[in-house]
Order: sequence, then C-alpha cells, then structure tokens
Amino acid sequence: MALRVKGCAIVEALASPALVASINDEFKPFVEAENEGADNHNLLNERRTRRLPGALRFSPSARQLAQCPLVTETLRALFLPYSQDVRLHMALHRRVLPGAAAQLLHRDTH
Repeated sequence: MALRVKGCAIVEALASPALVASINDEFKPFVEAENEGADNHNLLNERRTRRLPGALRFSPSARQLAQCPLVTETLRALFLPYSQDVRLHMALHRRVLPGAAAQLLHRDTH
C-alpha cells in the first residue's frame, strides 16, 4: 500500500465530476463570504488564503466523499491495528487565491 510506504496516496477519479461540482457549489457561499485571512493569519495562512474550518458541516457532498468505502476501509486498515475505531478529526476547506505565497514546508499536527 503506497500510503504505508510513502505516507500519502493519490486516488485518481475517486469523486465523479458531478460530486466535485456539488462540493464546490456547497462551499462557495461560505468561502466567498469569509474575510481573506481573517482567522489564523501566520506564515502558513497568509492573507490571500481563505479557510473554512469544520468544512464537512457545510457540505453534504463532501461528507459523502469522506465516508466513501475506499476512504473508510483504508483508514481502518491503517489504524485499527493500533486503536478501537477511527474517526475523522479535522476537515478544513482551503482556497488559495491568485497571488498567494506558497506554504512553508510543514507537518499538520491538528
């Protein structure tokens, strides 16, 4: 499993174009309404990046994607040997606007 070896994996075509369009439509009013960089402005989140913490509560389609069998079965295969169950801890929608600086190399620790 690439995830075990490399620490990441890319799954092509996991979401259909229609599902992606639904997710974008559902997030659009929340992301556009947010002030640019209003929350948590620092070296990783400069002013031309819009963030929407707890994003899954705003998008039923994104919840559907997060709960698809490939995602949940992969999480269980990786983590159940070390725990009783798995749970999605954080979901953040991030929109990087034109002219935004690249993020510094970092590891998320949420």
